[in-house]
Amino acid sequence: MERLNSHEASWVAELLILLPEVEILSVRVSYDRMYFGSDTVPVVTLDVHARTLIDAEALASALHLAKVAHDDLGPVHANDPERVWHTWTGWAHEGSRQAACWVEVTAAEQIPAEDTVAA
Repeated sequence: MERLNSHEASWVAELLILLPEVEILSVRVSYDRMYFGSDTVPVVTLDVHARTLIDAEALASALHLAKVAHDDLGPVHANDPERVWHTWTGWAHEGSRQAACWVEVTAAEQIPAEDTVAA
């Protein structure tokens, strides 16, 4: 399998410079290939975990990403009683010079604890 070179990885990470300034908890750039029959297309993925829901919404809006339905988030987020996870995904045409660029932006919304009344 081919590897992502450092220049291409930095090009994808530089996409964040074009976006609103927000707080992020983590960024991951990875490389893969999509298969279309006998053809393959290189794909670079930019995965951003925003600090707040407002920050994630700002990034998603700037990149014209679509919100993923909660049921589609899979088992990692499904059983978290303290948080509601929000994810946006989509292709960023300006994200790479040599490969398709898939972007995923995620943030967790804390669920307030229920107040208990002492009897």
